[in-house]
Amino acid sequence: MSMPNIIDVEEQPLHGHIITEVTDERGVTHEAVITTPKDSEKDIKVPVFMIGGVPRGGENSSLSPHEYHPYLAEFAQSGVTSMVQSPAGVGISNGDTLKETMATRISASVSGVQKLLRETGFPASNLCLLGNSMGAYIALGTAEQLDALGVSVAKIVLLSPATYDIRLENTKFSDSFAQVMEGQEADYEGSRAIEYLSTYEGKLMTSFLKSDIPKPILPEVKQLFDEELARAYLDGRGFGRGYLNVGHSFRALSESGDAKLAMQKALAAAAKEVTYFITEF
Repeated sequence: MSMPNIIDVEEQPLHGHIITEVTDERGVTHEAVITTPKDSEKDIKVPVFMIGGVPRGGENSSLSPHEYHPYLAEFAQSGVTSMVQSPAGVGISNGDTLKETMATRISASVSGVQKLLRETGFPASNLCLLGNSMGAYIALGTAEQLDALGVSVAKIVLLSPATYDIRLENTKFSDSFAQVMEGQEADYEGSRAIEYLSTYEGKLMTSFLKSDIPKPILPEVKQLFDEELARAYLDGRGFGRGYLNVGHSFRALSESGDAKLAMQKALAAAAKEVTYFITEF
């Protein structure tokens, strides 16, 4: 099997690729890559499952290689094992992106986490979920389903987190969310993500980026996540950061100079902060 396009190996080689497949409960097969630590002696046996935003379909993964490579490299350097899984219809995963929903992505992510734990043999009590944008909603739904299976997620990282009215969870990506919600007032407080987060007792990191507000993240949505982070702070579980030089989904905001270099530096700094939370906080 060739290296999936979710990993960029041109700029800084990653260490210990395990290329694998995940079959979800519907029988859809997803491509996945597990990246293990550079130095096995530094392996801290912490598994991180990473979930990207809105699937783009076709040959392009919803996890851009330039966006996630710094995280995978920093994790590997720090003794953390990570897994990235492509949604249905993305890369070489089978299925049809346009027929997917947030509910099916949550189910597939649960299958992916179970695969990661089986492959590594790491204790489930060390599990961390990382999601950005729509992936944050998927991560919280995944954590909720894992709870029902007796697996408690130790840490959750939410980057540029989005949430949605519960009525959208089973809406196919081929349908317009705007059309579904037209004429209806969105109930963000009643969303699955916020309801679960209000009961979550593990450690929580959130980060909203400079270009997130007011779009694509609505101010009222940010306020809900900020309130949950504040609750986590009071319990000693909260860790909040903002990366002002990185846009939504980790894109650089710099319009002058070497934009690519600016993006790489900003992403590297963000990756170090996330890694600190995962390994030290």
